[in-house]
Formats: sequence, C-alpha cells, structure tokens
Amino acid sequence: MEYVRFGEANEERPADGWRRAGLVSKEAVSVDWFEKPPGHVSDRHSHENEQVFVVLDGEFVLYTDGESVTLGRYDTAWVDAGEPHWSENPGTEPTVGLNVFAPGRRFPYWSR
Repeated sequence: MEYVRFGEANEERPADGWRRAGLVSKEAVSVDWFEKPPGHVSDRHSHENEQVFVVLDGEFVLYTDGESVTLGRYDTAWVDAGEPHWSENPGTEPTVGLNVFAPGRRFPYWSR
C-alpha cells in the first residue's frame, strides 16, 4: 500500500488562485486535487491521457470543440485522449475537484 496525506501532497500554483495537489502519480493512473478561483478559464489544450473530472464543490463548465456541459457537486465528465478541451469556473465561489488521468501523468504538470 502507498498513501499520500493531503497536507503533505506536492502542490503547484499554475495561476493566481489556481491550486493543484498531486495525490497519485503512477504510470497507469494519476489523481490530483484542484481548486480553481471564480472566473478562471483554462486554455484550450489536449493531451495523450484520458481524463476524468470529478467536481467536489462549486460549479465547473467543461468545453470540447463540439459541446459543453455544466457540472455541479459530485458530477463527473470524461474526455478522451487527444480531445481538445478547456474549462471555466463561472461561479462566485472556488471550484474544487479531482482530475484522474489514464495513463498517469507526472506531477507537477506546469511548475517544472
């Protein structure tokens, strides 16, 4: 067994108010916790990993080139590997959630 205590997780801050904590970084799967501030919009991007978004609190809009979906607490969405996507927090409170990547991604992603 391996485990990571949240308070001891490796953290990065890619932008003002945007925080990530790496919880699992394995070859097969990785999991990170995120907090995005109100008004945050990520850049359109894609990656070689499939990605599952799990919203734990707040509101989260996920966009692909063909559609968008607004997710709330405990909602999930899946993005295929290579599919362009971006996200937004349209609310007045932070969005908190988890990203699950398969295969896994090495954390941190941007703060290297």
